[in-house]
Amino acid sequence: MRSVLDLERSKNAQVASALREAGDALTAARPIQHWAYFATDESRAQFIALIAQQFSDFDPHMNPMSTGKTYAVTFWQTGVPDANSMAKITTMLELAAESCNGDYDGWETQVVR
Repeated sequence: MRSVLDLERSKNAQVASALREAGDALTAARPIQHWAYFATDESRAQFIALIAQQFSDFDPHMNPMSTGKTYAVTFWQTGVPDANSMAKITTMLELAAESCNGDYDGWETQVVR
């Protein structure tokens, strides 16, 4: 059975591959945007408190397109989006969101050539 970290590496490898195909060497640090969704404002606030020291620029908002988990938060970090580095971060975010009855939805960043 594959571990959570292995699954995250696989997902992040797909994104890293797409960045490479667009001409990104994946060596430059840049802003990386993340999303998570929660059923209540309280669970979203708990999640933000858990990760506040590692991330910045939290934007709590409502997601009217969601069915059930309408309390969204967008947040940022600065880093290099290679698959291994991102797997450690996304695994932590998956677990933190789950512990707050939420869902971590992934990340994106710009291509740096």
